[in-house]
Amino acid sequence: MQKGYLALRTEKKNDTIYSAMIGTQNRFETTFGYFEVRCLLPQEEGHWAAFWLQTPSMGEYIGEPEKAGAEIDIFEFLPNKPKQIHHTLHYDGYGPHHKVKHKLVKDRKFEASEWHTFALEWTPTHYVYFIDGEEKFRVKKGISHRYQYIILSLEVGDWAGDIRKADLPDFFIVDYVRVYKQKSHPN
Repeated sequence: MQKGYLALRTEKKNDTIYSAMIGTQNRFETTFGYFEVRCLLPQEEGHWAAFWLQTPSMGEYIGEPEKAGAEIDIFEFLPNKPKQIHHTLHYDGYGPHHKVKHKLVKDRKFEASEWHTFALEWTPTHYVYFIDGEEKFRVKKGISHRYQYIILSLEVGDWAGDIRKADLPDFFIVDYVRVYKQKSHPN
């Protein structure tokens, strides 16, 4: 592995599985702009890679996502389904009022050796999701006006297949994360 990349890893030590995440909570929180990651995706089943935005006030104001914020999954990739990328928006909490907007993109196979960019344009009126510069999904509901923080993560779970079948360690390699503020918005 070359120096200068962030390497998030899922590994097994003894009988315990460890997976990595990094976030900017309490260090960098922002609203509105363009958020982009360039990365290499993991290839073993049982875990998934994600680039997302979150807020600690998710669901505090039901029916008012602009005040409560949202979980904005810019992308999720499950290696057991290598031709799919998930773009998802969650708002109004995770309980009985939970709302979801979701797009499953199935237009190519994502190989371990290929760099990809995943991005989100977030404005006061919409979200636009991109893969390698191509628009894939546009949402005009559940728009957060709250400060949100960035998370890069690997998560283990049945959704991604059986981690016991994985040849670990496996990596989610990040070249960069870029954030461009919306010019007309001061924060």
